Amino acid sequence: MEMLEGSIITQLEEIVGGKNGFSKKAALVTYSYAATADMPTHLPDVVVMPTEIDQIQKIVQLARAKKLAIYPRGAGTNLSGGTVPIEKGIVLSMQRMDKILEIDPENLTA
Repeated sequence: MEMLEGSIITQLEEIVGGKNGFSKKAALVTYSYAATADMPTHLPDVVVMPTEIDQIQKIVQLARAKKLAIYPRGAGTNLSGGTVPIEKGIVLSMQRMDKILEIDPENLTA
């Protein structure tokens, strides 16, 4: 897969804000591997860290329109290999989605 066009990376960074988007190689290395044995490494084209739901919606809409792979990433333990961007594309890190909006004790969810 070819690298993303600069305009797409710019659009993603505009969606999440400059400090919440990364496209430089040194920053991408952390998102290129997993602790899974024999799992290959692949650099993503870009990493985005949304802080709000509407940002996630815009990222997904852009990726869908441009036919880009998205790799959702939670806390970043990467023990299963599911977030290694084997087709390049976008790593969608949920690290900054850290606000509790509602606690539902009946369903044991927050």
